[in-house]
Amino acid sequence: MSEVPSVAFSMWQPWASLVVLGHKTIETRTWVFPAKYEGKRVAIHAGRRLVDPDEIEEIEYPLGKPLPIDHSTLPFGCLIGSVLLVRVVGLWGEPDEPHGWRGGVLLPGTLQKTTVSRQELAFGNYADGRFGWTLAEPDVFDKPIPFRGMQGFFSTTRCPVPSSLFDMEAHNENIHM
Repeated sequence: MSEVPSVAFSMWQPWASLVVLGHKTIETRTWVFPAKYEGKRVAIHAGRRLVDPDEIEEIEYPLGKPLPIDHSTLPFGCLIGSVLLVRVVGLWGEPDEPHGWRGGVLLPGTLQKTTVSRQELAFGNYADGRFGWTLAEPDVFDKPIPFRGMQGFFSTTRCPVPSSLFDMEAHNENIHM
């Protein structure tokens, strides 16, 4: 199995799996990731939120095809892989058929025009004022690692969730020792 980075962030499914499988290379958020993580490998945590079938349809419709993953077998509540955080950019623009999204990225001191593919557009929220985290070198762990996620970035070196999610009493005892 690949080495687990010491830092992770959570994503909902199916987006978490799309990232570690390399189908989604831009994560859009309302906030900028801390500069200390730029160029660093981070783990991807798949949150415990269940996938809403209507959301899957909303993603598949603009693609004109099914998702490149089987959403009925997605892992939840675990670390599933890692990616390299390349950089964060400010976003502006608007949908541009048939290309996807056309706009720009705001880098320190520069403005670059760019086009985002239809697939990336379906996998993110490119509204003005949001930020795009460019991701590279996705890696899938051999087995998902049960883990309790958090908002923002969090350490993966703390006590993981027990393999049996039903053994929470024993897990809580271990945390408070």
